[in-house]
Amino acid sequence: MSSFTRTCSHHFKLALLRLLARYPIIGGGAFTLTAPNHHFSFTSFLTITSHRIRHYQNGMSVSLPMLTTAACASAAGIAWFSRRYLRLLDENTSEGTLHRRLQPLRSTFENILKNEAEGLALAVYCDGELLADLYGGYADRKLLRPWCSDTMASVFSTSKVLGCLVIAILVSRGQLHYEDLVAKHWPAFAENGKENITVQAIMEHKAGLIRFADDFDIDMANDPQFIAKLIEKTKPLWTPGTAVGYHATTFGWLVDQLVRRSDPNERGIGEFYREEILPLMPDKDFYIGLPVELNERVASVVNSKRYESFMDFLYSSLYKLGRLFRKHDLRSVALGYPEWMNVDDEVALNTAKVRAVENVAALGIGTARGLASVAVAVMQNNLIRADVWERLKKPSHMNLVKDIVIDRRALRGYGFFYSIHPTRKNSYLIGHGGHGGQMMVFDPETKIVVTIIRNGMRKSALAQKDSDRIIEQVFHLLDPR
Repeated sequence: MSSFTRTCSHHFKLALLRLLARYPIIGGGAFTLTAPNHHFSFTSFLTITSHRIRHYQNGMSVSLPMLTTAACASAAGIAWFSRRYLRLLDENTSEGTLHRRLQPLRSTFENILKNEAEGLALAVYCDGELLADLYGGYADRKLLRPWCSDTMASVFSTSKVLGCLVIAILVSRGQLHYEDLVAKHWPAFAENGKENITVQAIMEHKAGLIRFADDFDIDMANDPQFIAKLIEKTKPLWTPGTAVGYHATTFGWLVDQLVRRSDPNERGIGEFYREEILPLMPDKDFYIGLPVELNERVASVVNSKRYESFMDFLYSSLYKLGRLFRKHDLRSVALGYPEWMNVDDEVALNTAKVRAVENVAALGIGTARGLASVAVAVMQNNLIRADVWERLKKPSHMNLVKDIVIDRRALRGYGFFYSIHPTRKNSYLIGHGGHGGQMMVFDPETKIVVTIIRNGMRKSALAQKDSDRIIEQVFHLLDPR
């Protein structure tokens, strides 16, 4: 029997059991099942059913209404099974809850879900209250595994938000300053031309450290002493402070070392998060370094095999052609380091070993609710001082900044990306996107947080437009002006 057949058989059995428990009239009420039996077989089902029919025949006649009820209940069970496990009826239908103020959001979400190759989830918090929790599609389409309420996903660079918030907390406590030279807290960092790099330069991707001196094996990724020595012997790829270039993965290890050297308890960022932020979160399903026992809840990363527009196809084709001749271009260097974290390698990204690495730059994993809860906890519990928030509310540079690695212009500052606030003049949303179309934004004024995560990696800028549609609608519904 194939795995597909076994899966269908197993779930159909459970569906029948639920049906029997819910509609005891099918069996006369005398043999109501109270719990699923995973060793249940169709033979036992037929035996029980025939016994129940004999029970009716011995005591009463089997009426047409009873047979009709049984048939309708069976049809309902099959429909429930199809909807729950195979998504045959309408795979573009979402599940989850919405506050009455956000009811129009469901149709927008479902329209976007139609374009998803796999699954999609959305969470919205306002002043600590969960107002939207929507999800749909597949955690793994090949295995017909639906996206459920507790499904987690790799959020890639969106987890950089956590790193930025932790640094802001340390600044709020006076244990670190954005203007500090990194060497003030870590003297050996100054080696090999890094003596003038500031904390701000690290946070704003200006350090020129998009890769380290050597590649390294995944077994060394959670060894902070090894990583520290590797960073110390690394020379910047450009003069620090002269250009912005996206530190796709190295940002995580650089921030971790900053936290270790400024936190009085010398904790790494993972430990700091688990002790200082996680206990305050309304939903705790977000991890930096995923425990192995939780892997079965993580949606599979699936790189897109289709193009959403001709320009998307043209850009991707030209980029791939360019890589043949420019194997050492900055984008390839940053996104392909270390080799086992290459975003194009979906096989590696779906392994428990990679998911267990504590790297806040690219390996955060959680539900949409859990990711949003990071910002909720920080804002609701005043972990960042008011004067630091005033600084963070606006980009450090009011003009669009060109990134020499990803070749894009954006409003940036303190590790965050900024966008014009949809409803408030002279205000900005703070946040960060991630590979494949992940997104998180928040507003310290209204304390609104929006997170969008998916496991089907969309290539196109259309994914960004879809996220923008949701974000704008949320703020117009919750914060009209």
